Amino acid sequence: MRRKRPRAVRASPVPMPTTPIKPGLDDRWGGVGGCTAEEGTIEKYGYDPSDRLEGEGLAYDSFGRITNLPAKFAGGEELTTTYFSTNMVASQSQGGVTNSYELDADLRPDSRTQIGGGLEGEELFHFDGPGDSSAWTERGSSWTRSVTGFGGELTAIQESGAGVTLQLTDLHGDVVATASH
Repeated sequence: MRRKRPRAVRASPVPMPTTPIKPGLDDRWGGVGGCTAEEGTIEKYGYDPSDRLEGEGLAYDSFGRITNLPAKFAGGEELTTTYFSTNMVASQSQGGVTNSYELDADLRPDSRTQIGGGLEGEELFHFDGPGDSSAWTERGSSWTRSVTGFGGELTAIQESGAGVTLQLTDLHGDVVATASH
């Protein structure tokens, strides 16, 4: 007995809505108020052929690193940055606060000294492996520990005397919410 060959199936097009969906009014997202859209400020930036930001007051060093970022690009106050020969940030100053970094023998940030801004003092970075992400930091008698997941991603932050804060991420890996214990 001969088998019949399956017939080709023709898919019919799915009808598209004829009226535009309005944010906040789409029933798929919970009806009125389920999703809202707000108008924001559109800012346009220019870039040179080397893909560096262009603008008045911007300064770059001979390696193309930003050394002066004007207030308009830096959240309202000018930001100045210096670098080690390894391209790591050596210091940053903004609004009367200066953070200066020291490197360890593996050229990772070893410590950060802050002057100004009310949190003056030194913060030490501690590593548990060859990577450049610190496992925990120490500032005076308080400490902060980074808790990693199976894939090496940050899953929680534990602070001395404050408990644990879970970092809840979306499928892209972006932190979208936190939960404290």
